[in-house]
Amino acid sequence: YGGAFLDGVYVSHAPEFERWAEERRTELATRHRAALARLGTAAAARGAPAEAAEWLARAAQADPLDERATVALMRALVAAGDRTG
Repeated sequence: YGGAFLDGVYVSHAPEFERWAEERRTELATRHRAALARLGTAAAARGAPAEAAEWLARAAQADPLDERATVALMRALVAAGDRTG
């Protein structure tokens, strides 16, 4: 995932295209965040807290307002021995 789908691409007088593109942007961004969270959860489950913290940090960066991602990151950092992180 390299960022927003078709970021900066706009077609004038094409509201259906704009709606479609926005729906795809939202869907891809949501799937990206979910994949990062799953990778973090899987790493934590197999006893790799530092790796879990890395994945969860990426998930939290992808959506800084996501409370669950932030809390999961904080827990992973504590499990990895990085309480100040």
